[in-house]
Parts: sequence; C-alpha cells; structure tokens
Amino acid sequence: MPIIAIASPSDWQRVQKLRLAALQDTPDAFGSTFEDESQRPPEWWIGRLQSSGSVTFMAVEPCDSGMAVLGPYNAPPDRGVFAVWVAPEHRGRGVGDALMSAVIAEARSLGVGRLVLDVDRLNLPARRLYLRYDFSPTGIESTLPPPRSHIMEDQLELILEVARLTP
Repeated sequence: MPIIAIASPSDWQRVQKLRLAALQDTPDAFGSTFEDESQRPPEWWIGRLQSSGSVTFMAVEPCDSGMAVLGPYNAPPDRGVFAVWVAPEHRGRGVGDALMSAVIAEARSLGVGRLVLDVDRLNLPARRLYLRYDFSPTGIESTLPPPRSHIMEDQLELILEVARLTP
C-alpha cells in the first residue's frame, strides 16, 4: 500500500517535480500549464505549501509517485480537491485510492461538509476513481481557460458526514 504524507515547505522541490510532471503528462487535466508553473520561483512553491488554507498530499513510498491538494472552494464548509495525479508507471497500484482516502480523511477531520472537484468528461480513469469514493455529479459544467476552452469538465461532489459530539 502506498504511503501518503502531507507536504511541508521543505518538500517544495518534490512537490514542484510532481506537479510539473503532471502538467507534462496530462496537460488537459489541469487549469494551469507547464509553461506557467515551470517559471515559478522557489518562493511561490514554498508559499503554496505554507498556506493555511490548503493541504498538499504526496504519495511518498515506494517513491514520489502522485499528489493531490485539498483547498478552498467557494465558501466554507465546501473544500475542493485539486491537482490529483499519479505517475503513469504507478497507475493501477492503489496510489490514487491512497491519495483520495487521505484527502477525504483530512477533510472529515477539518469538519468539511462537502468536497467538490472538476473532472474532464473524457478522463475516464479519474472519473472511476472519484465515483468509487461516492462523488456524484452536481450538474454544473465548465471549461478550462483558453487555449483549452474546448475541454468540458463536470463538477462532482461528495457530501461528508460531519461527526457530531454528543453530550
């Protein structure tokens, strides 16, 4: 089973490497581009990892093989799932499942009421992953920014049961 860790600012180079690999591997799955993010200075990457509003997860064992981000989405209690990616040579080995389990567990621990994500209509492996975790379509559609505005995305949501303490 892959081991998932929360990235700290000192992990910025590892996160940068994963993110740039993701943008090169599946550029149509992300709102940002390799060209934009490869030009970002170290301070930008460190700042992302210092943000109190986001948590970056990395699959770290047996090697850095994937990532996912839990971050702000519209208004609380909603949070978004972003930047989910697994290296091609590690797909089908449980990395995506381990990342999603970690994201959902963290969201629950933070008292998040709803997780939201956007996924390309044609990205069937990602859609299957999210559906396995009971994400469901909201009916909201969007496109990526130009020059990829031809890519249609569907919004999916997962309503979380917030644990309530009883007196």
